[in-house]
Amino acid sequence: SGGVLSYDITGGEFGRDVLVDGQGRLYVIGHVDNGGATNEVRVWRYLPDASPDPAWDSDGIFIYNSGTDQRAEAGTFDANGDLLVTGFIDGDLAVL
Repeated sequence: SGGVLSYDITGGEFGRDVLVDGQGRLYVIGHVDNGGATNEVRVWRYLPDASPDPAWDSDGIFIYNSGTDQRAEAGTFDANGDLLVTGFIDGDLAVL
């Protein structure tokens, strides 16, 4: 829609990094603020037509929630094409 992709479920979604893989799929790396002491890591994956990828955790959204405060800040692909996400979990460095 005019080159803008919007996702708003709770009003507290934050995208921190964007990657495109070799198949043209878009990855948005970030977190969701649950309004309390915890945040959830989220990685949204979209197909080249900007629709959520149902092959990615069934709805296009990967969620990581350890029950503490966690955030994803950036990502990259390794030599095998696997996604690596970095951020923190409860104040400590994390790589997912």
